Amino acid sequence: YILRGATIAITREVTNLTRFSGLSDPALGDPLARWFMGAPLGLPVSIWWWIGLTLAFSYLLLRTRLGNWIFASGGDPQAARNNGVPVGRVKLLLFVFTAVAATLVSVIQVLDTGSADVLRGQAKELEAIAAAVIGGCLLTGGYGSVLGASLGALTLGMVQQGILFTGVNT
Repeated sequence: YILRGATIAITREVTNLTRFSGLSDPALGDPLARWFMGAPLGLPVSIWWWIGLTLAFSYLLLRTRLGNWIFASGGDPQAARNNGVPVGRVKLLLFVFTAVAATLVSVIQVLDTGSADVLRGQAKELEAIAAAVIGGCLLTGGYGSVLGASLGALTLGMVQQGILFTGVNT
């Protein structure tokens, strides 16, 4: 919360705004633009990233030593530490993965909408936890899957869109 507040305060102090809009297409002519913009095969690029990252991280979690370390660190950190798992490094790496994922989503949103808003992702933590729990992850740790969390996010998103389209007051 401290960092979020600092980000908002710095942005407001520097620009007197928390939202930037009307950005020209920054990726025009950039060969990397196709990785972050458009709709290949009729699906938005964000859907392709979602599918690709779900598959990649499912493989990482289920088929690699790091995946075993992640489950062990979440299930019983002390037992994992006793078995030689670098629990502190694993947790740090997971925070880095989260930051990289947030950055990727931010880049895709800015290139898609042509605007940036520091408040756009505010208070999404509870939604992320709810999506993981809907997908079968335990709040106590040590059990869950990337596919389940992804399907939980899809389910939560569909429910939110359904509520929006039916006009229910929230």
